Parts: sequence; structure tokens; C-alpha cells
Amino acid sequence: MQIGCGQTIKEIKMNCYLYFWRYEYSEGKSIQKYIYVGRADDPMAVNKANDMTYEYLVGLRKALDRLIEVMETQVTR
Repeated sequence: MQIGCGQTIKEIKMNCYLYFWRYEYSEGKSIQKYIYVGRADDPMAVNKANDMTYEYLVGLRKALDRLIEVMETQVTR
């Protein structure tokens, strides 16, 4: 399983478009999913992509914290 997210710019017909991407686990494998955000030169699109990245990372941190709590009850030190 791969974990991660990011932002990328794709050039299509001489125009630049901003995408948010993340890994999703589906049917036993990790796939990279792209979500169109807007034109790369649009400040609102950039803010939206930043919000999407932040939300993904906060959710990931919460999931990791839960996993760590479970593991702490199972690990002897």
C-alpha cells in the first residue's frame, strides 16, 4: 500500500491545469487518483489544492495516531 498526496500541473493544449492527487487503496492495490482543481494560474484553485492537501494529511495523521494507540497495547518494551 502506498500513502501520499500532492499537487501537479498538467499542460493540455498549451494551458496549465492544477490537479490534486492522492493514493487510494482499491481491489488489493494502491492507485493514484487525480482530481482536477482549476487553472494553475488561478489563486482560488491554488488555495483549494492547498486545502485538499492539508485535509488529506490531517486525516492521515489521525489514522496513524489510532494505529499507534492500538500497537502500543500490543507491543512489549
